Amino acid sequence: MRWTNILLPTLREAPTAAPGIARTLLVRAGLVRETESGLALLPLGERVLRKLSDLLRQSLTDLRGAEIRLPAGDSTQSAAELIATAVHSYKQLPQTVFQIERTEESLASLIAFSFHSTEADLSRKEQKLQSALTDILNLCGIKPALCESRAGKRLIAFSDHGADAVMVSNDGGYVADSDAARTAGRPWSFAGEPMAELEKVHTPKQTKVDEVCAFMNVSPRQILKTLVFDATSTIPVNWLVAVVRGDHQVNVPKLTEAAQALGVTSLALADSPELREKFAIGFVGPDAGTKVPDAVLVVDPDAAQGNVAWVAGANETDYHVRNFNWFREAGDKLADPAKVLVADIRDAIEGDPAPPPARGVLHRRRAVALGRIESLGTAVTESSRALFDDEAGARRPLLMGRYELDLIAVMHACVETSHDEHGILWPAPIAPASVILTPIKYEGEVKQIADELYTRLAFERIDAILDDRDARAGSKFADADLVGFPIRINIGDKNLRDRHVEIKFRNSPLVERVPIDDVARYVRAGLALNSDD
Repeated sequence: MRWTNILLPTLREAPTAAPGIARTLLVRAGLVRETESGLALLPLGERVLRKLSDLLRQSLTDLRGAEIRLPAGDSTQSAAELIATAVHSYKQLPQTVFQIERTEESLASLIAFSFHSTEADLSRKEQKLQSALTDILNLCGIKPALCESRAGKRLIAFSDHGADAVMVSNDGGYVADSDAARTAGRPWSFAGEPMAELEKVHTPKQTKVDEVCAFMNVSPRQILKTLVFDATSTIPVNWLVAVVRGDHQVNVPKLTEAAQALGVTSLALADSPELREKFAIGFVGPDAGTKVPDAVLVVDPDAAQGNVAWVAGANETDYHVRNFNWFREAGDKLADPAKVLVADIRDAIEGDPAPPPARGVLHRRRAVALGRIESLGTAVTESSRALFDDEAGARRPLLMGRYELDLIAVMHACVETSHDEHGILWPAPIAPASVILTPIKYEGEVKQIADELYTRLAFERIDAILDDRDARAGSKFADADLVGFPIRINIGDKNLRDRHVEIKFRNSPLVERVPIDDVARYVRAGLALNSDD
């Protein structure tokens, strides 16, 4: 490609609207543009995307994956229906299919599915695909982390400009979404003598923690926040009362999981006349969970402390109490395992103990979502189940895994990881071009040699761009560094006197003089070294 023949509008100044360093550099380097309809890829951005796609295709093909093209719509359902029509025996398993497509969320995403006869086989394939995706991200200069989520595992990259918040242990051994992060066991005990008489306080219309804190001049850490959930259960339990400390938030998925130990199968935070007949909503006290016959009580460990003079709801509209004591107010039912449970039911926060085997405490960090790995269980469609005949001839449902990678997010993460004050430093495997040929003046013998080198590199299957612009050398060098080509070849009259050119690697300050006849060999060796890095 010649610079003058491609759409490559570099910018000297950073655009004001670009969010984050990666988008800023991609816009300035002429790889992407923001339009009213969204992000658009320019030719060199498309080349990066194509190289990344080719890496993924090769990697998944090596793992016996086959590329397909599914109809628009629910790709999971379409893939399951497709396999259901083509796979009928265990002898045809496992199967892996994938496609690289445009989605509503991204200009380009890898979506792969695997189908298996056993959980063990699904787990093995999941590990292989996870390793393959991680290897490709490493090639792109990205150090991915595996993050626990409510829907399986996510591949992320830590980023100060990331849209996601995750919790990370000190040693990096545990990473989880904020709403899914677990903690190590936190000490608790309901035991403790009352510190003062129970005092009822009139708190008209003060239903929120911050309102009660201001009204009663207390800290959120001194308040027991109590929420009532409508419960579905196989036993006579209609309500679940959840209690956390005032500065914490109830985590409904954690609460739902914990409540299963009390026979509760599902929860809903709802308001109804029936609910208000039994509970003073906005002023519910923790002891309501023990005093209402068809209710159960679940308490977070930080709230299950008997040596605190708590502020809590008084179970009477417009009233709270001071000096709430668990044993005095809730009684012996606290010891009934069918009635009361202490469990981790809140969002994890900064400083919580990390769950073993990770060490240290949890810290909040920003991250960019790159991909997702999910085990979907049985392959079920709206119209049929994907079944196969096992070795005994019995019909069984296929097991299915889903794997995603957002290629545009990968491109951004790569740039954020690999850049300096001059521009992007593309890793060789996905650089928009491996080499930029930069004639000091594109005329005379310099033009002749530049054209010859361009042709020779093309013959050697080394992708290069020839900067044939009528521009100052300094401007060309700055643009080359901004775009981030791994290798720049400078061609000028001075070095041509003894048939040499200058070669500079983007990630090194050194400039080397190389004989013209050795350029292709030198470049190929340099690209191989750059790819290994």
